[in-house]
Amino acid sequence: MDTRNVLFSTFGDNTRIHQGDVYNDPRQLLDLPIAKEATFDSRAEEHSARCHPHTRTDLLRQIQTWAEDPDGKCIFWLNGMAGTGKSTISRTVASRFSQQGILGASFFFKRGERDRGDAALFFTTIAVQLAFTVPAATPYVKNAVKSDPTISGKGLKVQFEKLVVQPLENAGELKSVLTIVIDALDECDRDDDIRLLIHLLSRARSLTSVRFRVFITSRPELPIRLGFKDIQGTYQDVKLHQIPEPVVEHDIATFLRHELARIRDDFNSQIFDDLRLSSDWPGEQVIRILSRMAIPLFIFATTLCRFVEDQEYLNPAGQLDRILEYEATGGTELNKLDVTYLPILNQLLLYKTERSKTSITNDFRKVVGSIVETAWSQCQQTLEGHSSYVTSVAFSADSQLVASGSDDYTVRIWSAATGECQQTLKGHSGSVNSVTFSADLQYVASRSYDDTVRIWSAATGECQQTLKGHSDCIYSVAFSADSQLVASGSYNNTVRIWSAATGECQQTLKGHSDSVNSVAFSADSQFVASGSYDNTIRIWSAATGECQQTTDIGNPSSNLSFDCQGITLKL
Repeated sequence: MDTRNVLFSTFGDNTRIHQGDVYNDPRQLLDLPIAKEATFDSRAEEHSARCHPHTRTDLLRQIQTWAEDPDGKCIFWLNGMAGTGKSTISRTVASRFSQQGILGASFFFKRGERDRGDAALFFTTIAVQLAFTVPAATPYVKNAVKSDPTISGKGLKVQFEKLVVQPLENAGELKSVLTIVIDALDECDRDDDIRLLIHLLSRARSLTSVRFRVFITSRPELPIRLGFKDIQGTYQDVKLHQIPEPVVEHDIATFLRHELARIRDDFNSQIFDDLRLSSDWPGEQVIRILSRMAIPLFIFATTLCRFVEDQEYLNPAGQLDRILEYEATGGTELNKLDVTYLPILNQLLLYKTERSKTSITNDFRKVVGSIVETAWSQCQQTLEGHSSYVTSVAFSADSQLVASGSDDYTVRIWSAATGECQQTLKGHSGSVNSVTFSADLQYVASRSYDDTVRIWSAATGECQQTLKGHSDCIYSVAFSADSQLVASGSYNNTVRIWSAATGECQQTLKGHSDSVNSVAFSADSQFVASGSYDNTIRIWSAATGECQQTTDIGNPSSNLSFDCQGITLKL
């Protein structure tokens, strides 16, 4: 045997010997485009955080047990709000699985980055990684590319079958678990791609050659929840923001204790003896205070350490004292956030280049946005009654009422002042994914995955009209300013304008070449704007249905609105 062309490959319990050039570098053989920075161990992720030792221990143990369980669910979904540490956990899980030899591939989505912001290169990137970790599958991937050189441009379903499922099935019995780690799925641009990926990945449980496991992290946003609702019974989930507070506090305290000790030692190593920090700085009482301040957001703790360590100031104790002023400041939670974060932002930006300022500001938005969301939620009513996920909420124009739509197929109307449920609106046969009040406060409109819009009396809860006509899912609904008309945008590429009083369809607006995901009326109710996945905005006459203007904005717009004069359209 010519040993110059021999490759020893190990996967799980299998060691394989391959001769010849069939198993050379798969990236050269497969000729597939990939997202180079999407893997957990890419250069882009090199300095990103992993879980600190002795933190997240119960959760990581639970994930490991899931991966090893022969009877476990195909998918593990870890979800949580921004800043709760999902990506750090993903990198840790991927690294551990890689060390154990059970990681098949990883893909870390990142909104706004060309290769990582959508699903176009998802399965090609996964396939190339699998060619390394499961060399026996390489010739079958290569044959798929050879048979169809344009496969990288085909639909996700075709790519999944030809580049992942069939090669793994044809590779023979591997007798081992194969894991895929997918981080930040909610940062994939297209909602329909998100749902499709979840659906396709769940089908891999039927593989007989290997025990296929997929670990997914995301925020619990609507497209994600709907995707998992479609595959009920095939996944296990954990909600990070519902992990008991003492567990989170312990983990954050462990992290802070280690990081602040490192900052202390680094500072003391470069300063005169008489200026050094004490060996027990900052002390357990301070650690407890900071941990309580951070709950439930790990990103708060990491940003705090970054602020304290700032080398341009070289004053950890002084920096920490500024943070601790938060604890002593009175007033509302949001006022405290001003006191805490404005000095941090100003200092972080001081003397920085424009590029550094942009990076810091983006990180700052993630931190403060999450904490504002948390602080604000603490000073409102808790509205309980739905039996499943709440997908949409809206205030009435006078701020007295709140409407909520849910996956339990109902709409509820609540008193904003007392939190009391005043009406439960039943009638939809699918998840209610959007609600809105009419300007005159008389009606509530709800759109549902049963392909209908319903108009309800806000006072009595009676269904006044059921608007039927769209042949597919309805994405958006809006009342006109005079409350006489309702517009709805649909997955079937059309907009319909209805009479709120009679439920009659007055206009069907055709022209978009892809799903319509947003609609809005002008302030005078004369015009309707629609945004679509065809990357255009169209403005229509509400009276005649004629398209007045089409503008290509280069990307979908999902949140259209006119200003109060009805002159300027906001994207």
